[in-house]
Amino acid sequence: MIEEPFTVLVADDNPEVLLTIKAILRDYNLIAVQSGEEALRILSREHVNLVLLDMRMEGMSGIETARMIRTRKQTEDIPIIFMSGIDKNNFQVFEGYQAGAIDYIFKPFSPAILQAKISVFSQLFKTTEELKASKAQLILLTEEELRRERGRAREYLDIAGVMLIVLDREGCVTLLNRKGYEILGYEEGGLLGKDWFSTCVPARVRDEVAHTFRRLINGDFEPVEYYENLILTKQGEERIVAWHNTLLRTKRAISRAPSVRERTSPSGSGRKMICGLPGRSSPGLSMSVRPP
Repeated sequence: MIEEPFTVLVADDNPEVLLTIKAILRDYNLIAVQSGEEALRILSREHVNLVLLDMRMEGMSGIETARMIRTRKQTEDIPIIFMSGIDKNNFQVFEGYQAGAIDYIFKPFSPAILQAKISVFSQLFKTTEELKASKAQLILLTEEELRRERGRAREYLDIAGVMLIVLDREGCVTLLNRKGYEILGYEEGGLLGKDWFSTCVPARVRDEVAHTFRRLINGDFEPVEYYENLILTKQGEERIVAWHNTLLRTKRAISRAPSVRERTSPSGSGRKMICGLPGRSSPGLSMSVRPP
């Protein structure tokens, strides 16, 4: 990480004072101006970490300049140190604090004291930047770990020999694993956001199945242990799915499929029955199907 220079803006209408400060603070990025108006112009276009203001400048005083700095959104948090040659107990010192100063240095000032004061703010700035960088790095690491976890979870869903479907409260598909797409005959991702009932349930039983889904979601009844309904593949093939039902009341839940088997429909139609496990989660229904 490239270390950002610590920039100090100094405003004093005495050129000799400015030269002295430049010599004392030669290790910092220093911007020197001779009026409050100039200081405000600099602050409108430059990034500044600390402002040193003379209280008794001609024209716009240090007090007025500080008040303007505090009223602007982009500069309201910049630390301000007043430089003053007046007595420390003078009422004007209190006025300076009211205007937004956080510290004072009194003229004639000691180079060691000025350096010490600036060093404190410089170190504080450096520590703050390091914390920001650490936080940003932690966020990146956390996001990367979450991506890896999601990837692993998705891989487990895909390599397990089950079809897993997650529906939201409206009955739209929010997750379907690879096996599910294979069974239903769609390309991966092709059913996300689609209405499960109008897409994958035959028309003649669609209303009944959708009504049962809504009642389960609303908690109108406990799911029966064993439940059968038809599903419709992309190729138009109808399959009977037998579900062993489990109701999950946690805010986030996913059902687990037990051992299942494929069998022919009792009607002798030759349609395949794929047994599995559905469950309920908020905000939708999770269904798992294991083919042979």
